Amino acid sequence: MPIKTIDARSIYSIHSINKKDTPCKYNEVTECPICHTTLVPQILDAYIHVPDNSIFTSLLYVICFCHKCHKIFICTYSRNNLYEYDDYLDFSHLQDISPQIPKPLSFSPEICKLSPNFVETYNQSNEAECNSMTQICGLGYRKALEFLVKDYLCHKFPNQSENIKNEFLSSSIKRIDDVRIKTLAERATWIGNDETHYTKIHENLNLDDMKRFIKAMLNYIESELAFEEADAIPRK
Repeated sequence: MPIKTIDARSIYSIHSINKKDTPCKYNEVTECPICHTTLVPQILDAYIHVPDNSIFTSLLYVICFCHKCHKIFICTYSRNNLYEYDDYLDFSHLQDISPQIPKPLSFSPEICKLSPNFVETYNQSNEAECNSMTQICGLGYRKALEFLVKDYLCHKFPNQSENIKNEFLSSSIKRIDDVRIKTLAERATWIGNDETHYTKIHENLNLDDMKRFIKAMLNYIESELAFEEADAIPRK
């Protein structure tokens, strides 16, 4: 990130804003946290918040505008040291950017076609996790898993699709022929169910394990879909 300089006004309280600008150094972001376009942000304003009238514990807020998505975001910087640097206060440590929208995870065209609800729900859950919403993202991954399992089975057994859609996930998992996919789906569901309950049964398993099992499931399902495509090619 390039080092930039800016003049910022100091805020001591809601009723006390120093109109005298304070020169500051900071690291300018080079990617929009919302649309993820490489950019040189337009700086709209900058403020230093000085709690308890102490410049040593202050934070620098730089308000930025992205010309690609036309959204505003705020970069928060903290003091890198307690001293002035070349007549500037050093705020080169980027502490936070808000809002942040993580890049959507990419899935193969085959999975996107098989289960678009899985792709959408999984990405929403990932966004919640990236924004530290760890108490709710597990429920989202559990829902994404159910979409994946049921859409996979509806693809394999189209004549039974209505029953598959309306039954419990555990019943759907029992229909899976491939023992590898069945085992991964079952274990991932155990973890997902723990995320919905007050107490956890599987204390040694977590969301990372659940996502790892789902990823392995995707690999096996993609291989099966590729085999179906190859098998459908007639001999000549």
